[in-house]
Amino acid sequence: MKRIHLLWLIGAVSILFGACRKEHPTLPTQNVRFLFDDSESTGVCIKNIMLTLTNKNTGEVKKTEHLQSDASAQLTIPFGIYDIEAKGKAYFTGKETTFSGQLVNQSIDAGSGELHIGMQPELLGDFVIREMCYGGAPMTDSHQVYRFGCYVAIHNNTDHVLYADSLVWAGTAANTNIPQDVFRPLLPQGVVVECAFMIPGNGKSHPVKPGEDFIICMEAKNHNLVAPKLPDMSRWANFEWYEPNDRFQLTDNPLVPNMDILYKLSWSITPIHMRGFESYFIFKLPKSKEKFLEENIKTFTFKAGNSRVYPVIPTEWIIDGVELYSQKEGCTKALPASVDKSHTFCTPRLGYTIQRKVARTAQGRKIYRDTNDSMNDFERDVRSSLL
Repeated sequence: MKRIHLLWLIGAVSILFGACRKEHPTLPTQNVRFLFDDSESTGVCIKNIMLTLTNKNTGEVKKTEHLQSDASAQLTIPFGIYDIEAKGKAYFTGKETTFSGQLVNQSIDAGSGELHIGMQPELLGDFVIREMCYGGAPMTDSHQVYRFGCYVAIHNNTDHVLYADSLVWAGTAANTNIPQDVFRPLLPQGVVVECAFMIPGNGKSHPVKPGEDFIICMEAKNHNLVAPKLPDMSRWANFEWYEPNDRFQLTDNPLVPNMDILYKLSWSITPIHMRGFESYFIFKLPKSKEKFLEENIKTFTFKAGNSRVYPVIPTEWIIDGVELYSQKEGCTKALPASVDKSHTFCTPRLGYTIQRKVARTAQGRKIYRDTNDSMNDFERDVRSSLL
């Protein structure tokens, strides 16, 4: 009798544990063909692409290596929601460059037979000009255009700390609305400038963390009181290019450090050209101001017979630049194509800005597109990000 009870107990326990055992049904799968598109029309073949698929539901990560952009990749993938990243390398702009692309929250199901991933070059070597406000804005109490609220946001596009010390904001002497002048024969080896304002410091006075901006402006005051489409630069500015003069009584904000004036053509003030007829760039000064004004100055003689000296910046010094004009067609280049192969513009007098497009995010920080092609790198006619 005891033996029968024991057999009954063993059978009951087996049934109980069997009932608790979970079934794991096999998810349906889909054969997906991945194609790697050349989003920037660089014409290069991207090699050694690693494709990483992260299942958002399970956290499972699947990686496939040694792919190329000139051939598709066929993978069998379980249904689900995925973050998909592709990263490879190609020889571009004279050096080996990382190209990357991603699809976020991509659903894989029976309709996912073919997926395209746009691949873009990651040119993340230094600071980039992220935003420019220069076109002027309507004033609150009149129909006049207010043009003193121009500013520039410069962004650390790398994954490490950079220092803004000795960084120079410069404007071209060549006018993008004039087909010929005495300055363009120096292109592409050098760029003649009509203004150059430098951030002071001892080399490590002004650290800028990865993914952060610093803001420079002509006048660090509350422009919003006069023109509601412009921001309060007394809150945002890290530096101002203050220019003492007898014609315009600008505000010298004692809380905002002044940039050093390396060179300026104007006898009064130097706003960014409201219609975009000049182009702008940043570079690090690798020598003292005195040596710069001794070694990098050239005399130019004009048709009228008068002469004037201007600084010439070697192209290899330039970190980033933006070619500007007033419209889509008709620009005469003032910057070398290696700095910017196209140009951008914004509608003047309405308080708009140009802002660099986001290429992707990495560890919570934005990485901005920098392909040296402003027509594709920037959004036009955008509301100030500082409002």
